[in-house]
Amino acid sequence: VTASVLNDGSAGSANRLVLTANTTGLTESAITVSSTGLPASPLGTPAGELFASGNLTTLRAASNAAITIGGGPGGTPITVSRATNTFTDVIPGLTLTTNAVATGVTVSVGADITGMKGTIDTFVKNLNDVITYFNQNASYDSATGAAGALIAESDVRRGIDRIKSALNTAVPGLPQALNNLTSVGITFDQKKGTLVVDDKVLNAALTTNPAGVGLLFANSGTSSNGAVEFATLSSKTDTSRSFNVNITTAATQGVAGSTGLLPAGPITIDGTNNSLTMNVNGKTASMTLTSKNYTQQELATHLQALATTTFGENQVLISLTGGALDVRTRNYGSGQSVQVTGGSANTVLNVSTTKAVGVDVAGTINGATATGTGQVLFGAVGTPSEGLGLVVKATAPLTNVVVNASKGLGEQVSQQIEGLTNSTTGVFVVKEDALTAIIDGLNSSITRNNTLLETRRQYYAMQFQNMERLISGFKSQGNFLTGQIAGMQASAANK
Repeated sequence: VTASVLNDGSAGSANRLVLTANTTGLTESAITVSSTGLPASPLGTPAGELFASGNLTTLRAASNAAITIGGGPGGTPITVSRATNTFTDVIPGLTLTTNAVATGVTVSVGADITGMKGTIDTFVKNLNDVITYFNQNASYDSATGAAGALIAESDVRRGIDRIKSALNTAVPGLPQALNNLTSVGITFDQKKGTLVVDDKVLNAALTTNPAGVGLLFANSGTSSNGAVEFATLSSKTDTSRSFNVNITTAATQGVAGSTGLLPAGPITIDGTNNSLTMNVNGKTASMTLTSKNYTQQELATHLQALATTTFGENQVLISLTGGALDVRTRNYGSGQSVQVTGGSANTVLNVSTTKAVGVDVAGTINGATATGTGQVLFGAVGTPSEGLGLVVKATAPLTNVVVNASKGLGEQVSQQIEGLTNSTTGVFVVKEDALTAIIDGLNSSITRNNTLLETRRQYYAMQFQNMERLISGFKSQGNFLTGQIAGMQASAANK
């Protein structure tokens, strides 16, 4: 609750205390005010709404957001209410947000044709940028004699050719009418070697069969059993064969068992039984139930709202099953756990206090033990199924499920680009490493030669110094002899 002061401009005591609930919902935002000299008054207000004290007037009572689905001629509508304006679990995969009261609203769900077209255009543009860059830097100008930096890079040229070849490949497993780029209006300009998009043909394909166009670019797969769904694959997955899948252990949620049914009549929650402490996926937190009389379903709904606020929307599920509470993690696998660790409310709720931990799916793909994480089964490293991911929704073991997968053009092009750009084995890295090795070798040779030259320079410098000493000695001897001769000549002249 947030407290503030409102000045209503009236004479006398114009300032009024205002309390605003910070949450929304009929139960979650209810405010009860009691004080000496004033009557207790249960007040409810959603966030942003106010009530003024003094006479404890409720400016607006708290309420849930509600939507009604159906109810056409002769039909019975379904009304769904939530404590917030966002409905995430009414229609699987769809989020509805209410912004205002309205009737006759039609919600349509369909492919985002404009978004898909923009993504494909970006895909084409990026590929054309690569092809154009290579063409510009791998050409020879006969007039100027200038050659591009990549003209001798045959490995790079082969890599670009493999990308083009992948783009010309038909995707196996797809209908012939929609298994290649030409079928969606994308062709190669034979002169420039770049891709050209026929917007009319592409838009028609997206409008009539957006899912089919998606399969052309994206990886896809089929399964002989609906409980095993294709999820993903990688460049290491061998899609030339079928995958035989056996599920030995189905994934489970962490489910806290019930030790008894909820009371059948009105369930009274008050100060003696309104606390509950739970640990969900390693996080322990306490919740305080709102004091009131509940039906079984109302109590389960209230607990779910508290758990969502406390632990997050995708952590724990609380529902009513056969008159007992069902408390479980939303997700599956060994990383999911739930446990009631204390609180007075469990004397009524009757939830087991034993820690409940989920189980990962387990099984084999083509006889090799696969790795399970939650409901996802991954192919073993080093086998043809490496990189294959399957979502297993089975609740019991399965045998001989056949899965076929195919790589869309996006994956095929990605593999070829990986061959050029892989940080360890890619053509660019190998080339760079080779050139670096050559440069390092030349630098080492230069260093060695400089060392040898310095040694020889020092040798010649020493020889030169020795020669200068000899010449100096010879000069001294010459000067001595010159003096002796001059003296002898002078002595002979005097005689």
